[in-house]
Amino acid sequence: MKSYLHALVWTKRHWQGTYTAWEVAFLKKYIRQTDVCIDIGAHAGSWSVPLANVLVSGEVFGYEALPYYANTLSTTLKLLGKKNIRVRNKAVSDKPGHLELVWKDLSGAALTGYTHLAGATEGVSETIRVEAVCLDDEFKNEQRRIGFIKCDVEGAEFNVFKGSLNLLKTHRSVIYTEINEEWCQRYGHHSENVFDLLLSNGYVAHTLGREGNIQPQLQAGSGDFLFLPL
Repeated sequence: MKSYLHALVWTKRHWQGTYTAWEVAFLKKYIRQTDVCIDIGAHAGSWSVPLANVLVSGEVFGYEALPYYANTLSTTLKLLGKKNIRVRNKAVSDKPGHLELVWKDLSGAALTGYTHLAGATEGVSETIRVEAVCLDDEFKNEQRRIGFIKCDVEGAEFNVFKGSLNLLKTHRSVIYTEINEEWCQRYGHHSENVFDLLLSNGYVAHTLGREGNIQPQLQAGSGDFLFLPL
């Protein structure tokens, strides 16, 4: 019942336009109507839903590691009548297996929108064990073009892309990702490692402004970044 009521709130916010990522309006030029798009860290679907609206015969795969959010998102999509979004209740990393997901802070309060994989030395209140997959395995037989990947995983982006190199080599997907230096350090790496990994695989970093202006990003750091294939 709690999840259903939560889904009603999310559904209302989608109808009101509160849960629409503004970036999609400018990034849709990189997406074909027949593409596959991947939303990693889907949460309430603020990216999955507008991406699905861009597609005519394509499909969105929304990865959400926390079971409660994945179930709530699935219900929300049914209420919205969205049939071209598949919710995957899995964490995305560099290899398959199982990982601990932090969903409460040290005080025991739920980390609404900030759930993340447990770091090696992180003090946590409560975790849940979740299945982990890598995109290279998930989409190794995908014949459709994977045109776009959005990634927001609270610092674990390096491992996501490390497990996606074959996919990126084959599909040359456009990437939009959040990178936070402090959060990267939970997992023993830095923002430079994410930049270097993608740059060494033929990508160039940019920033996207609120007016849709795209500017080259010459240095690694924290923020939201658009990586375009050469």
